[in-house]
Amino acid sequence: MLGKLTSLANLRLIDPVRYLEFVRLMKESRFVLTDSGGIQEETTALEVPSLTMRENTERPVRVALCTNTLFRKDKRQIDRCITKVLCANFKRGTVPALYDGRPSQRIAGVIVDQTVGRPTANTTNAVPCTNTQ
Repeated sequence: MLGKLTSLANLRLIDPVRYLEFVRLMKESRFVLTDSGGIQEETTALEVPSLTMRENTERPVRVALCTNTLFRKDKRQIDRCITKVLCANFKRGTVPALYDGRPSQRIAGVIVDQTVGRPTANTTNAVPCTNTQ
């Protein structure tokens, strides 16, 4: 199989790369062909079509938003999906509203909302632990 892949003129096999380089490669791609669940999330955020060779996904919202297409490991289906993407005849997905790069601000807001006005532990009057044997 490796021999067949290396003979393809428009396919380049590379050694494993670090995460940020991998993200850059995905961002610069026309599509990503994967069987990974995590990559479905990243391609959605990057607005790059994900073609996922799996019968199902733990991330069905990506399929509903049209950022991910599931298909069986079948040569005809792979060819059909890739051809649609390359011919610009592919569904355009929508990025979820919360994919805005602001999760830390939302998390901090929840923490503040849940803790403001609540008493905090008073450590000045704490009784020290002593070892009494």
